[in-house]
Amino acid sequence: NIRERQIAEKLVKLVVAADGSTEQQGVASDLVDATSLTDAHLAALAALGMRIEEIFREPQDIEWARVGDQFYILQARPIALRTA
Repeated sequence: NIRERQIAEKLVKLVVAADGSTEQQGVASDLVDATSLTDAHLAALAALGMRIEEIFREPQDIEWARVGDQFYILQARPIALRTA
């Protein structure tokens, strides 16, 4: 279950230009304070995170990307936990 949702103000976005490069564009005013991920997206990310932690047998710092509804794991590395 989702316990809390924090929505950051989004003023710019990166888009792919015609030549394949990326460029910044302003975000439409109706999307500035809108959520970027649906509840289903959050559930999918949580499941991926739990599966990755299970595979590596320790918590991981995960970098990911999303295209449409498909998530891609770009990198996972152990979280350095302090013992002191």
